[in-house]
Amino acid sequence: MRGQGYTVQTQPGVFSWEHLDAGTAFLLAQFPQMRWPQAPHLLDAGCGYGILGAVAAHEFAGAQLTWADDDLLAVGCVQAAWPGADVRAVDLTAGPLEVRFEGILCNPPFHQGREQDTAFMRQFAAHAAAMLEPGGQLWVVANRFLPYSALLEPHFDRVRPVAQDNRFQVWQAVRA
Repeated sequence: MRGQGYTVQTQPGVFSWEHLDAGTAFLLAQFPQMRWPQAPHLLDAGCGYGILGAVAAHEFAGAQLTWADDDLLAVGCVQAAWPGADVRAVDLTAGPLEVRFEGILCNPPFHQGREQDTAFMRQFAAHAAAMLEPGGQLWVVANRFLPYSALLEPHFDRVRPVAQDNRFQVWQAVRA
């Protein structure tokens, strides 16, 4: 971001391993409008090779990062790129982590093969809300045609779109 380069470790089989995904890039472009408390604890949920967390660690003063993904290849990439990082090999749809965060960043999966599938966010939304401190925020990017507002609203006190282009929408969901 802002001319900063990031060294990552990736490999075939990890989501968007050969280039920065357009949805992830759109979420990264929203970082300047994100406001966190001093030294926030942030979760890169469904982290893939971990670029959201890497940029967040650089952009947000004193941020403590946790990366989580159920893909062991992805977890291995994050561990290789940032030895000693707090990386969790966990299915975030199965339940919340026993950790609280001020913020969660997520570019969730929405495909099962060639079919659209919002199962991840349907299951993850409640767990995300449970992992957030009061006032904590979930920032999620999604294709505009996906019904993310309806998936988030039952679990958060405030849900609003904060950015959109012709393909993507970024949602901010806040826990009171």
